[in-house]
Amino acid sequence: PRLAQRGVRDADPRCNPAAAAATSTSREKGARHIVIATTAAVPWMTGTAVNPAVRALHLAGRFGERLEVVLLLPWIDEADQKVVNPGAEVFPDKAAHRRFVEAYLADMGRVAGVGTPAVRVEFYDGVYAQDIGSILPVGDFTAAVAPSSRDVLLLEEPEHLTWYYTGPSLVGSFRYVAGVMHTNYIAYAREFGLAGPAKALFLFHYNRWVVGAHCHRVVKLSDAVQPLPRQVTCNVHGVRNAFVDVGKAVAAAEPGKEPFERHAYFVGKALWTKGWKQLVQLVKFAHKENGDKLQMDWYGGGEDMPAIKKTVEADEAFENVYVHGKAEDHINLQKYKVFVNPSSSDVLCTATAEALAMGKIVLILEHPSNTFFESFSNCLTFSTPKEFCEQFEKTKSMTPKHLSDDELHRLSWDAATDRLLESIRVDGDVEVRRNWDQLMMRVHQAVCRVLMPHAVRRKMKLLKGKPAQGEESRDEKREEKAVVVEEPAVAKKEAAAEKEAAAEKAAAAEKLAAAEKPAVAEKPVVAEKSAVDEKLGAVASQEKLPSSVEIQKLEKMYELSPKEELEEEVDQEEVDEVASLLALAHGSE
Repeated sequence: PRLAQRGVRDADPRCNPAAAAATSTSREKGARHIVIATTAAVPWMTGTAVNPAVRALHLAGRFGERLEVVLLLPWIDEADQKVVNPGAEVFPDKAAHRRFVEAYLADMGRVAGVGTPAVRVEFYDGVYAQDIGSILPVGDFTAAVAPSSRDVLLLEEPEHLTWYYTGPSLVGSFRYVAGVMHTNYIAYAREFGLAGPAKALFLFHYNRWVVGAHCHRVVKLSDAVQPLPRQVTCNVHGVRNAFVDVGKAVAAAEPGKEPFERHAYFVGKALWTKGWKQLVQLVKFAHKENGDKLQMDWYGGGEDMPAIKKTVEADEAFENVYVHGKAEDHINLQKYKVFVNPSSSDVLCTATAEALAMGKIVLILEHPSNTFFESFSNCLTFSTPKEFCEQFEKTKSMTPKHLSDDELHRLSWDAATDRLLESIRVDGDVEVRRNWDQLMMRVHQAVCRVLMPHAVRRKMKLLKGKPAQGEESRDEKREEKAVVVEEPAVAKKEAAAEKEAAAEKAAAAEKLAAAEKPAVAEKPVVAEKSAVDEKLGAVASQEKLPSSVEIQKLEKMYELSPKEELEEEVDQEEVDEVASLLALAHGSE
């Protein structure tokens, strides 16, 4: 930090992770390490699953052996997988899921032109919380990371990963921690009925709390995200080369030949909050004000799809709208000319960037989340329903312009990686951890143990016997305390049982004497011989007589049953020893 304050910023690798990755400062074999932790994994084709995977590939491809890249993904059980991504492949264990992710990375690497760089895939235990609608980590999500790899930690959705984090300090476990904000959770919180504004206000301050406590630097993809400590705003996402290749093919099409078969479409996860609600309102407005029945195709899969279809089928305004009730890879939608996206809940819509790269016109809301796209030649914006109708009509006669080399480069992952490395560069005064942040981190962990969602607590109990990365649940601790408290009471009960046993000694002695008579030809049956041996040693080593509880256990383990035949020969001396020990326990000479 002192070097950075004097202007020698690149001299300290902590202040410039880009330079750190390219140097061999104090690391074995000259390699640095970066762990990219995220909240979703393929085959769930969501932004928090795909973008971190592609980012890992490009970092590994750029620095090669100088940088070891670990992709840290959530593992959820089969039941949760079916809820999160219906119809997709279900993995019985982490090994099967790892093989799928590695194959996906290999395919993506070939498509992206970076080959097949080495990216190590690790998993942390997670659970799908239905009430929150998100995958949450269970315990310490960094436990799978070896101590030698705890160098740079990049948190994709840092607030999401640390809402209920109770593990060790991240800024204490890693040399440098940066976060990338993907999702505008406050916008979603506002949709929760009458309590929405209150939840949004709470989440606003809670996000500032956890991000400030766990990150040295946080990158906002756009200013649609709330203000945060130590923030910088920059789009650090790119699009796959496959989308750029489609755009180049469109530009190379023969003059006069229309490369697009259909007009407008929308693609996105089928949640009302992801732009679908605004789409419905805009189509209804166009029909009410102008009598127009807008022609569009809508693609998406998700929990709100049945309700969306029901709304569309019940209104004649949607006569020219066709809803495809399934998720579709955007690369397969090349036949459309105009991509419509009225969403205001996105931080930065990846689908908009992909549509621009494919040479399409994009019609998007004038909103902070879309600032990055407004400078592109094929971008049209609107701020009111009336403007939307005017712009939609305008697109019918428009021909998309060819993207310039600069525009294509800005959309690429190479440019996005450059922007990331520059964005997470920090100044010296930022590197110094404030005591207040450290205190708030400890308070946050205490609060998490109280507010932890039921789904997370239940999963931690299921992992009992397989510790959840060293994290004990509150229920386990409560059980341990209960055992300690109950020990004196158990001792009193045993003492009372011993007194009762003294009154029964005479009758027990007669019973045992009859059992030892030589008239009995049969030999006793031994049940669980190893357990009896262990109990014999334990009881024989006691200086006082065993309690009635011990007697009952011993008799049950070693019953005298003359009616049954022995399956194997038993040592008579051992039989005599057991009989004598039982006689001693009941007070017989």
